[in-house]
Amino acid sequence: MEKKLVEFFGESEPQGVRSAALEILGIFKRRDVVLAAAKDESVNIRCEAMYWLRQLRAYDALEAALDDPSERVRERAARELKWLGQ
Repeated sequence: MEKKLVEFFGESEPQGVRSAALEILGIFKRRDVVLAAAKDESVNIRCEAMYWLRQLRAYDALEAALDDPSERVRERAARELKWLGQ
């Protein structure tokens, strides 16, 4: 099942499908997918990834997101780091 969900996260899929796949794969602690989502072309997907980066305690990835071109992503990364006490 996870393999099929990873396929749904592919960039050829619509954003809504990728978002749902990220949600489920985040629950499964799929760090590889969450890290890829943090670099997705979609600002919405990158924003969603910030929550899962916090859940995975991926401090480096959250800190890297503070330099994201999108203000929304930067703000979300800062908020998630604050939750982690950083």
